[in-house]
Parts: sequence; C-alpha cells; structure tokens
Amino acid sequence: MAAERESTADPLETLDLIETILVYKFPELTREEIRAMLHLPVTDVKKTRSYQEAYGEGREEGREEGQLELVLRLLTRRCGALTPPQLEKIRAIDSEQLGALGDALLDFGSVEDLDAWLRDH
Repeated sequence: MAAERESTADPLETLDLIETILVYKFPELTREEIRAMLHLPVTDVKKTRSYQEAYGEGREEGREEGQLELVLRLLTRRCGALTPPQLEKIRAIDSEQLGALGDALLDFGSVEDLDAWLRDH
C-alpha cells in the first residue's frame, strides 16, 4: 500500500513539500537560497502548493473582509451610526450570518430592527 502511494506521488509535489518544510526550518533563508542549497530547479513560486494554499486563503479572507465592510456601510446608511456593541456583535458573526444580515438589512426601517436581528441571531 505504501509502495503504491510512493509510485504515484508527483515528484514536483514531493520537492514542494521538502522545500516548504525547509522554509519553516530555516526561516532566515529565502526560498531561492534553499533551492540553491539543494540544487533544486527554479520553479515558478505561483505553481507551488504552499503558494496556492496561501493565495486561496488570502482571497477568502479578502472576500470576507469586503463583505463585512459593505454590510457595515449599508447598515450605517440605513440605521445611522452604529454603536460599539453593535459593531462588536456584527464583527463576531460568521460569513454565513453576515450574508443573512446583508439580506435582512434591506428590510430594516430603523436601528431597532438591527438590534432585534442581532438579538435573534
């Protein structure tokens, strides 16, 4: 079973894993220095698994931050200035609830509607 996994492992994936481990082991070295030390071929950093994972996480965080900022702007226009406790509650909700709040705020007539929504969710 292990031999079967070894034979199907992508050599570039294995090199990427080794490179990533060494980057964490030797934080004072750059990726280029580690590649030179191991005589690894220069690869496009954007093609490495670690870059792809970090890039994907960054995009997701950026989307969530953008969603939060949009909801906060819309709430401010709809309800007026938000209080620190309201802001704290809104910043603490997850992405799914934030989407639900974004939908619900279209029906808010006052800040009391926001307070009721926050209390219920």
